[in-house]
Order: sequence, then C-alpha cells, then structure tokens
Amino acid sequence: MSTEGNLASRFGKLLDYILPDIDINQSQNLNANESQVVSSLNQILLEVDGKNSIDAATSIQRSLLSYVESSETTYVNDLRRTAGGEIYEPANLDDDVKDHIARLARDFYPVFLLPQVTGYGLPYTVDPTPMLRHPVNQMLMRATLMDDALVRLFPQARSNFPESDTDLRSISSHIVSSTGKAEGLPLALLADRVLKNAYERILLSDLNDVHSYIESAVGLINEIRTLATGKSVNVPVVAGLGNIDFDTDLPLEVSGIKISRADTVGSSRLISIQVPISIEVSTTTPFRLLSVKSAMQIDAASQHAELSKHQSTTLAADKALQRHIDTIRFGLLLASDKLPYFTAQQGMTRIFEPLSDVAMASMPRYTPPSSPQTVINSDSFESIIFWLTRTLNHPAKLDTAMRRLLAAATARADPLDGLIDAVLAWESMFSGTPETNLRVCGAMSHLIEPSSFTARKELFRELKTIYTVRSQLVHGSTEPNVEEASRLRDRAVELGLVATRKLYNYPTLYNLDSSARGSEIILGAIQEMTDL
Repeated sequence: MSTEGNLASRFGKLLDYILPDIDINQSQNLNANESQVVSSLNQILLEVDGKNSIDAATSIQRSLLSYVESSETTYVNDLRRTAGGEIYEPANLDDDVKDHIARLARDFYPVFLLPQVTGYGLPYTVDPTPMLRHPVNQMLMRATLMDDALVRLFPQARSNFPESDTDLRSISSHIVSSTGKAEGLPLALLADRVLKNAYERILLSDLNDVHSYIESAVGLINEIRTLATGKSVNVPVVAGLGNIDFDTDLPLEVSGIKISRADTVGSSRLISIQVPISIEVSTTTPFRLLSVKSAMQIDAASQHAELSKHQSTTLAADKALQRHIDTIRFGLLLASDKLPYFTAQQGMTRIFEPLSDVAMASMPRYTPPSSPQTVINSDSFESIIFWLTRTLNHPAKLDTAMRRLLAAATARADPLDGLIDAVLAWESMFSGTPETNLRVCGAMSHLIEPSSFTARKELFRELKTIYTVRSQLVHGSTEPNVEEASRLRDRAVELGLVATRKLYNYPTLYNLDSSARGSEIILGAIQEMTDL
C-alpha cells in the first residue's frame, strides 16, 4: 500500500480534519508545512508498526491527544494548525465547568474521527490516559467540586475537600442508576465519560462537527446537574429491529420517535452480536440516579445490597422501556392490514446514560422469524404514523393482548405456538366465565361485524372453530399438520389485529377489564355507540 493509502486507511476522516481541502495524493503540490504534517503522521504509524489493532489504536490516540503546552491544545489540533487549518475557539459561557468541558471537547473531538476498531464485541472507545494528563481536566475536577449541584456526585469530597492533585485524583463514587447499572464514577474520568457520551449523542442526531460536539458536551453538563440533584432526565435509547426494512433512507418521525434504516452492522449506535438489524428506533426513556455513595463505602457485599435495595425500581424502569418499544412494534404490526405483516423483531437495545463509560446494551430478544423479511414501502408511512399515534397511548388493560399478538406474529417459529398466543390475545380482550368460548367468540363477532347478522354468524362459526382447535391443542389432542397450523395461526393473528383496531375506536370499552368488555359488546354496546 502507498504511503498516502496507508495514511487514509489508518486515519480515515481524521486525515481530512488535519489536512482540510488537501489532496495528499498530490504530494508534489504540498507546501512545507503540509509536508511536515504528513511526515509527522507517518512517524506515528511507524511507531505502531507490528502492534495488534487494539494496541496500535491506543498508541495512535495517545500520540494525537498528547498536550502541547506551547499551543495550549492537543497534538492533533496542533498538526491541523500547522497545515493551515483553524482551531475552533469555544465561546465563553461564564460557567467554569462548561467552559472547561468545552475546551476539552474541542481538544478531544478529532480523535473520534479515527476508524473504529472493534475488540471484545464492543466498539473501541477513546483511551482515557490522555484525559488524565490534560491540564484542563485538573481545572474541571476542581470546578466540579466547587459546583453546588455536581459536588453531590462526590460525597467523599463534601466531607473532606482534597488539597493536593493526588487527593483530587483519588476522589471516586459508586452510583446505581434506574437502568439497574452499578458502577464506579472517578472524578478524574468524569470528563472522559461526558466526552464519549457527547460524541454518541451527536451521531444519534446525524451530526458530526466540532461545534455540534461541544454543544452536546455542554448540554450533558446540564443533564448531569439535574441528575445530581435527584431529579429524572430523559436519555436517548436506540432499539434495533430486524425482519423489516424500508425502501427509502428517509426516516419516519412521530411524537419524538425516529425510525430509520440502520447503519452498517457494528456501527457506533448498536453493538451487533450476530443479530441482523435493519431498522433503528431512536427514542428516549426516563433515567435517574438511585444511589450515590463514596467508593470508599462500597465493597462487593454492599454493592449487592445496593442493587437489591433498588431492584423493584430498576425492574419497573426496564418494564416501562420494554413496553414503550413494544408499542412501537405493535403500531407497525397494526399498520399492516394484510400478509406479509410488518413483523418487527427486537434486537439489541442501547441506553445512552450520561455517566457511563459505554452505553448500556441489552441482550437481543431475537428468535428465528416466523415470516420472511418485509420491505416497507414509504407509501405506508402515513398508516404507520396513524397507528403509532394510537399505540403510543396504548391502554394498559390491553397490554397482554399486545404482547401475545406480537409474540404470535414475530417470535414464534412453531405455528402452533403462534396459534396459542393469538387465541390467548383474544381471551385477554374478551374472556369471562362461564362459557369462555361463547363470550370470546361472541364478543369478537359483534365487534368485527356489528351491522350484519349473516356476516356475524359466519364469523362466529369460524372463531369457534379456531378456538376449539386451540383448546384441543393445550389439552393434548392431535395436532394439525404444519400447513393447516400456519393457516390457523395467520387467521387467528389477523382476527386479533382486526379486533384491536376496532377497540381503539371505543375508549369506554378498552378501559374495561376483559370480562366486562366482552359482556358489554355481547349486549350490544357497539351497535348503540354506532347509532349515536
């Protein structure tokens, strides 16, 4: 590979930052300063020759982020200035913490432009060593402890304010968050956490410039101050979906939710663990700190005790987020009125917590798809927006029906399992005793065919047939063949979706429990509401 080609492959977009508007392939046209910069970059590569990719990336980052006192910035910015580029100067914000984080963001931003190196299944992030050596970080640490809100994150310093730099670097806390994550928070690495999160946040917004990055880092200080005072903030979440795709790169946006085609596998947004992700859902979730203690107070036993103490809160937060994602998947499903449905399977989910080293990632909820991938035409966006507007306010009393229909349509490879789930969804909407079969099938037939006795009678007969097959299955009777099971599963899902769409038109019914709802419908509630 040529010297120019090696520089391009090892430095990627960073090369354009250091040498703006310069074609290094035309070396004969470079001036003395530009040639000096190219030579310096080649020297960095010589020093990592023979190292593995992770060690080489670490060495390159440390070289580029070393602090140049004479220039009052990092070496990478010094190279840019030498080549004739301007160095962005953050505005004075009259806030010591924000001013310091803006300076650090300016100095560290360029290294995020390096090609990402993947190791141990996680995106390789910026090495923290240069941050520990940067003089502005020392200033930020002291400003943090002088800040009325931020100092609450470091109770160790509130009782014994550090005098020396060594004492300052020893300050550390242990935090437990509403996501169920427990981790250390060293004061010396607070800026490192902020800057890594700030970069991921701008990527979520499809921005990647130093001005946006500094704004993101400064905005995170506001967020962290709010958290330090015990309040909740909304943080970004990205959920990967598989088994569906869009026919356009244009995103679909509704009520603060963005659904778009995914970046390439292994992108900085989603960590891929051999799970095919074609769609990314960007949304938010409430987040707060549940516990902040000095790291000196925490050992293995007390850490476990802290997590156990807050388990009910973290489980509730996880359930609420999962429900939110399910309502989005359900909106997609309801927007598809015929096979193949928009059967979105959930992959990995990442929560972009402002104080974590790496955005928290869930294990994928992926199973072999029960239907082939569906490519969603942009003409369907209007229908999807309509149904998402409804499902995002999905009534809690229909949650079981939602989960069962999602499972039947997206998660059950065996059609018999799908059939059982779909009919369970029927029961969760309309069941009661005695005569559950009659109540469920009677209510569904009245809801779906309220105006035609003939159509209602025919549908009732079909519903009873499907219901009877399901009942025989769970009691050990002979199973239908695969073809018949698939047909019954598809029809059971279809009827469940039709019934759900109809219920959305009658708020007074969907807020009832299943028994009362079924009884009301059988007694003619739909006909009376329609007449009104």
